[in-house]
Amino acid sequence: MVVKKSIAITGAGSGIGAATAKRFARAGWFVGMFDINMEALEATAAAIDGESFSGHMDVTAAASVAGGLKDFTAKTGGQLDVMCANAGLFEDKPVAQSAYDTLNPMIQVNVNGVIHCAKEAYPYLKATTGATLVNLGSAASIYGVPMEATYAATKFFVRGLSEALAVEWRHDDIALRLIMPSYVRTPMLDQGPVSWADNATVHLSAGDIADTIWAAVHGRGLYWITPFNVRMLQTILRKIPLQLTPWLARRIFRKTS
Repeated sequence: MVVKKSIAITGAGSGIGAATAKRFARAGWFVGMFDINMEALEATAAAIDGESFSGHMDVTAAASVAGGLKDFTAKTGGQLDVMCANAGLFEDKPVAQSAYDTLNPMIQVNVNGVIHCAKEAYPYLKATTGATLVNLGSAASIYGVPMEATYAATKFFVRGLSEALAVEWRHDDIALRLIMPSYVRTPMLDQGPVSWADNATVHLSAGDIADTIWAAVHGRGLYWITPFNVRMLQTILRKIPLQLTPWLARRIFRKTS
């Protein structure tokens, strides 16, 4: 049995998941890395110094999530300090032009995948003192982003789920952390042109988000919005009348208005 703090990370084969695995491994944590792409996951595992665990996981299948976590926690004595629900899909395209072959998997991964991670991790988190569920949200859940409507909608779901669980699970000593970054330089963003990426004043790296996750796990508060200009946008939108937010959004997203 491994006697050290443990974290399970989905989507650990690349991008934010891989960077998070490396960040926690450097700090001496026992890292459980899961992905549907085993070749990518093996590359992440090869770059990890210290003890780690790798396993195939399809987050859209509850049984796959349950099996992966069961195998991982068998190495930790049933303990799980952090569950990081990171796996996600993205598309930049108007809804009317999007194919269901793309939309449906994105909803399955970004919505059902997060639910499966929360439900299946819950018994292990509850059994661990001071445990944390980290959900990867997005700045797209501050206001629905045109050209990314379905993706943004899935991230609104992640935000709502995280807000609700922060209340539901408070008596179980399980903390919730919602990571809400703007555009991050990852393979997911390299799939094709992104309508608003050029408008972003800061392009974050996967390592930046891994550092944010580390800070969130060791800090306080539900919302972890980055970078600073996005936190300011959230603050502004919370202070103006709700009926004015569509007007402000049209000014921000001029390209499609």
